[in-house]
Amino acid sequence: QTSTAGCFGATAAAARLLGLSAEQARHALGIAATRASGLKSQFGTFGKPYHAGMAAANGIEAALLAGQGFVSRPDGIECEQGFGATHAAAGGDPTEALADLGKTWRLERVQYKFHACCHGTHAALEALAEAREGSNLSADQIESVEIAINPRWLRVCDIAEPRTGLEAKFSYRLTAAMALSRQNTGALSAFTDAACRDPALVALRDRVRAVGDAGIADTAARIVIRQRAGEALALDYDLDAPMDGAMKTAKLREKAAALVGRDRARALWDGVERLENEPATVFARLIAP
Repeated sequence: QTSTAGCFGATAAAARLLGLSAEQARHALGIAATRASGLKSQFGTFGKPYHAGMAAANGIEAALLAGQGFVSRPDGIECEQGFGATHAAAGGDPTEALADLGKTWRLERVQYKFHACCHGTHAALEALAEAREGSNLSADQIESVEIAINPRWLRVCDIAEPRTGLEAKFSYRLTAAMALSRQNTGALSAFTDAACRDPALVALRDRVRAVGDAGIADTAARIVIRQRAGEALALDYDLDAPMDGAMKTAKLREKAAALVGRDRARALWDGVERLENEPATVFARLIAP
């Protein structure tokens, strides 16, 4: 998804910011259709974060090329042997995918990544944090942890015994151990090779198991924490549930600061808030070296 569908989002954004005409924007999306690519087998390596860079770079390049007169198939998404037919399950359904385009807006439902690891682990991490804080739970009180998620995620982020920081980002067991040990999973610095070998984390990791449950939504997780003494703690969390705007802002800004530092995060935030009135100026500043 990151480097395939993400490429179109980046292209549309770049086309808008560069002020392309409707015809140029169609050609930009056509260029993106033939550039979008990425392999799930890269998860747990540098290839995965590279996918996000590919999507952004391909999107900007497609828009710049279209702006200079480069043409493509403007129906490259929905045409025969186009992106939909070759990259979507069962050939995709362009009519369904594009229904209400320009009428229905989904920005309020964007699921931001508050943790510096695979999105598939986030519902579980939010549930674990809520259970941890609500009961003042400490790692040494935990006998076992069960994380139930939609089965599709077991093929994405269930590396049982990660050996590197990159693999750790795709491990339900280790990210759960990190969360229950009160480590900041929003910071890139938390995901290291050393963390995969940390005796305390490994001991807790080995008391965690992930199981598939087809009845759980793609965006949700259910956790059960069994304590050595006391009642079991059970909690459900769905990333698709509405989040208070102030809480969302606070979590997003804290994550940005953990990634790029507070000063740069503040500058980026201010730039985004000015995009509506100064798109070209702000865009040039954001992509400057």
